Amino acid sequence: AFTNTYQVRRNYREGVASAIHDALALRHDLGRYPIEVELYLVIEKDGKLTLKRLVKDKGLSPQGQQVVLATVAKLSPFPPFPPEMKSDEELLDLKIQLT
Repeated sequence: AFTNTYQVRRNYREGVASAIHDALALRHDLGRYPIEVELYLVIEKDGKLTLKRLVKDKGLSPQGQQVVLATVAKLSPFPPFPPEMKSDEELLDLKIQLT
């Protein structure tokens, strides 16, 4: 059961990361490529984003930092957690790279 929960959690995390990556890839006002951002997100089981923080970034302009956070906020709510995740909220530490 542990592996299943772990796998489900990992899939969820990858889904969120890829949604953020795809949304950011459409923007052309972030800064100079290659761009790397590290985000801390807290997502509740209904998919609602309760915390978003840009922890580290490379290549982003100061305005780009605001754009990243605004873009992430617009994606909320994310899909609700699958029942196998068995948690009320998750802290996701995501690294997104745009080249």
